[in-house]
Amino acid sequence: NECFGNLSKRFVNFCVNALEVEHIKAGTVFVHRGDESKYVFILASGDVRLYMNARNGNGNENRNELKQVQVGEIFGESDFILDLPARTEMKVQSPSCVLKLGRETYLKYHRETWLRPFSDYIVDSGICVIARCLEGVNFFSTLDEEQLLTAASLFRAIHARKDDVIIKEGDKGDSLLVLSNGEVVVTTKAVEGSFAVEITRMSPGCVFGELSLVKEDHHRLATVIASRDSVLFELRRDRFAEFLETAEHIHTKLERAINTQSAIVNVAKNIPFFESVAAHKLHLLRTVSYVKRYANGTTLLRQGGQNDTFYILQEGELQLFIDDVLVETIMKKGTYFGEMSLLSNEGTASATIKVSSSEGAACFECSRKDFKALFLTEPGVLAEIEMRLLGNKSELRHILSHPKSKEVFVKHCEKEYASENVEFWLSVKKFRSLESQLNQAFLSKEAKAATRKKLLEKYGKLIYEKFVANNSNQMINIDSQERSELIKAFESGKLDFSMFNRAQQEIYALMQTDNYSRFKESITFHKLLSSLNLYKRMSKRKVNIMQEHILPISRQAMSSSLNESNSLSGAKILEHRASVF
Repeated sequence: NECFGNLSKRFVNFCVNALEVEHIKAGTVFVHRGDESKYVFILASGDVRLYMNARNGNGNENRNELKQVQVGEIFGESDFILDLPARTEMKVQSPSCVLKLGRETYLKYHRETWLRPFSDYIVDSGICVIARCLEGVNFFSTLDEEQLLTAASLFRAIHARKDDVIIKEGDKGDSLLVLSNGEVVVTTKAVEGSFAVEITRMSPGCVFGELSLVKEDHHRLATVIASRDSVLFELRRDRFAEFLETAEHIHTKLERAINTQSAIVNVAKNIPFFESVAAHKLHLLRTVSYVKRYANGTTLLRQGGQNDTFYILQEGELQLFIDDVLVETIMKKGTYFGEMSLLSNEGTASATIKVSSSEGAACFECSRKDFKALFLTEPGVLAEIEMRLLGNKSELRHILSHPKSKEVFVKHCEKEYASENVEFWLSVKKFRSLESQLNQAFLSKEAKAATRKKLLEKYGKLIYEKFVANNSNQMINIDSQERSELIKAFESGKLDFSMFNRAQQEIYALMQTDNYSRFKESITFHKLLSSLNLYKRMSKRKVNIMQEHILPISRQAMSSSLNESNSLSGAKILEHRASVF
């Protein structure tokens, strides 16, 4: 073996004495996948094969031969040095002799001159495994081979058993992790807070926790749990600081990327509909968005031309033209455009938009695919787009689905001393959302059933006592038979998440003909529409066409918003490039 070729005979004897000899019969599997890696091996004679399980297209695992070990070859060294469970099965094909170095012996003698070549080889093997994993990580991709190996040497391997908590939401973060093998599930606390809701699952190559490397006060934004036995490589902040002494440009690149992601969220706060978008989707937005700068005079959209991008203005000035006539100058940070062509079947832009500032302009951008995955199940997003289309023909469902307009309408109802109606409607909406959150909860079947019972009793009772019971403080005006059925349900304890549905529909109809009809005549309503920046000079035909495209999607999203299941599942189809947990 090359590790021992340059050693004196005396040192070779030391090595021989340190190694255990094992003769193994043909057909014997002497290491199974998942076994503790107690030894590193050298094949002295015979035939040993390594096997690894791989998932096929159906999600099932197949046992594939990885390699045939050559006589004199070292094997099992990566798992041994990284202290990981064996990732391969080791099987003897014909009678073989294997030399073994145990962990206790290695730890005792690895610094000795006679074992140093062997020790260095084992360590380098582990580093190479980590380096190959890091090649696919964005901010390590510019490193040359030497820098990559240096960075890899700072990582440590972590083996997470199924159901182990790797990162806990709210904890202070101090490390970056790369998933090398296995799968993890990302969860966040439900709105109600007593259980965790699954956001997505991450596969090998995904990175999370990079904010922790440059922000000392960063707290984890989600919980990460191993959904099956997994291997991760961890880089702690203190060790990363050591590396930056020799690779400052990596720190600059990482910090620039993180600042860009933070800026996306800050700009998004200027967009009203983002107030209703789940927090985890805003964090996903910053992982799929990118910043692009444009020189003065650049055409971003051309009327009638194809467009596959959603834009948010970060800085600069733009001009909007319709039929070659200047309609508007756009200067407000957070102004978005391109959404109409992403929603229509034709995919064509309804206006021309050019950069008009001498210093150019910068926009955050994301693709059609990511825009749809993030926002087409968000009723607040679709409500704003429809309100910008319809103007004073907007419906009550739009008002109640959009955060800014909902707030204005609630204040209007308070002035009319009719706040109990809208408060009841919104309370039932939130109550029904608990069911879908519970359906996506990261809980056992038994735990879900117990949590369901508690939620029904706690929140159902709050709505009942406040709005329905005969002695309630804010009694709503509903049909007497409906009230009697609700009273009977509570007295019998037969509760479910849909028990207020008919009452909610009745109150909606009442608000539609009463409170909302007066709201539409108010100055407040017209100020609201003005603040949403209605689409300029759009023909009635164009409005009708867009309504045909958007209406089915919008009605489905707003109907689903009563249980809000789509707001979580929509994010799952995103292709994760990175994460910020």
